[in-house]
Amino acid sequence: MIATEILSSLRADMHAFIADCDALTGALSPGTLFRRAEMTASVNAPKARAWKARALQLNPEPLHNAVALAGMAPMRFKDSWMLAVAVPQPRYSTDPIDEVVVIDPRTGSAHVLGDHTTPVVAPRLHSDKLSVHTDAKAWARDIALHRLEWFRTRQTRRRLLQADATWSGDIPSALLLDKPAKVRWADLDASILDVPAELRGEVRKAVFAQARLPRVEGRA
Repeated sequence: MIATEILSSLRADMHAFIADCDALTGALSPGTLFRRAEMTASVNAPKARAWKARALQLNPEPLHNAVALAGMAPMRFKDSWMLAVAVPQPRYSTDPIDEVVVIDPRTGSAHVLGDHTTPVVAPRLHSDKLSVHTDAKAWARDIALHRLEWFRTRQTRRRLLQADATWSGDIPSALLLDKPAKVRWADLDASILDVPAELRGEVRKAVFAQARLPRVEGRA
């Protein structure tokens, strides 16, 4: 009974938070849409969690899915159920969300809600080696594994050091949404780009073209 009352109170607080976000933005921001999808999923959390796992072709049974898939939610989009992925990945319900990537579980294709104009969804922090995905489901599985690794690191630090592990919310890899030539690869701030084999030549061509290297001509 007490647990039910606490859950109802938390849901009421979340509804109030979403209403405040709506009032502040004057519209349904991607973050607000994601929070609403989360609220809908919380009505039957185990069922929603199993659906998210199946959408990514993961085993729906393990309890650690609650951690790994926490930054994702089933969302009704264009008359179909899609998997919504928040970017950056939130740890708490009040954490800011800049973008929401909506993934079709059947095809692996993706769409970004809101005013996203760049052709790639990428980490904010520098990485010596950056993995770039074209399959949105593979990208989301990468995020799920990243969350789980962080959680296990956090448990270890708490047990051995009595200290928490910092959660940045940053995603571990990039999702390519358009042709490689449309991406400003230098802006991703990575020394090595790990891309699918079939895109290696196209990405390399785009990188060299954007580098504006001088062309050397012979003079008689």
